[in-house]
Amino acid sequence: MDVAQFYAPLRVGTAKPDWQHAPVPHHLFDLLDQPENFTAVAYRTRVSSVIDDIWQRGKVPILVGGSGFYLRSLIFPPLEQSAVAETTGGSSWQELHAIDPVRAQQIEKHDTYRIARALDIWRSTGQKPSSLAPTYDPLCSLFIVHVTRERDELRERIAARATQMAAEGLVDEAASLLDTPWQKFVSRKGFIGYRELFSYLQAERTPASLRQAMDKLVTQTRRYAKRQETFWRSLQQLLAPRVRQPNGSLPLQDSGQPWLRTCSLNLTTFDQEQYIERLLKQVSQLHYPNGDHGHSQDR
Repeated sequence: MDVAQFYAPLRVGTAKPDWQHAPVPHHLFDLLDQPENFTAVAYRTRVSSVIDDIWQRGKVPILVGGSGFYLRSLIFPPLEQSAVAETTGGSSWQELHAIDPVRAQQIEKHDTYRIARALDIWRSTGQKPSSLAPTYDPLCSLFIVHVTRERDELRERIAARATQMAAEGLVDEAASLLDTPWQKFVSRKGFIGYRELFSYLQAERTPASLRQAMDKLVTQTRRYAKRQETFWRSLQQLLAPRVRQPNGSLPLQDSGQPWLRTCSLNLTTFDQEQYIERLLKQVSQLHYPNGDHGHSQDR
């Protein structure tokens, strides 16, 4: 569920796993080799097909990633997006703010993709995006696990991750996108790391300016982590009336109304083995209707 990992040329900057050689089958990585939008509507449709295939093989689909917008699309179907949001270059935050200040305050001023999408909703429906109540229609039964860490540890890990990406060739990866359609696309999508390095690569390249670019990368990543926590809290509020606590075991595939469960695990509190044990305890009440617990998974 990490939108940046859908794109084949973006590897180091997205911390993409070596999915081709993983012992567990991975899906939707390197899905696109062209700089084009992959809408939430298209994503939900594609995920539905993949999940059905995994169920048919008697395995458990595990969705992983940090793009909250795509997670939300699996629970609250997004509106079909017209070509306006795909192509509009002049849509401004100020224009959205004049129409719908509530929605504008939820979007960063440089996030032209979401600004254009919000304006597209206004133009196609005549309704303010912030006034549209989401329709609850989960794609399937979902057990959502929110993993987090204490703030100080998270800040340190983000800084260490930036250093690791630099060592793995992030600067060269960003340089390979310069003066190609990918540069404009990646900048417009706001993928963290690339924009900061584009500025470095197009100016005087000095050790000091590289450090400055990497510091900006770290700062933006920390801000994104904060926004992810804000998103989780807002999603919990939306889901609270609908969360179905287990009364006995819950079927992984339910012919009736899909069920929904959530839990939050702090990885600072648990080491890896404790985390796995806690997680397995949470999912121990899930089962296939035919009694097959399906020990193999797909990611």
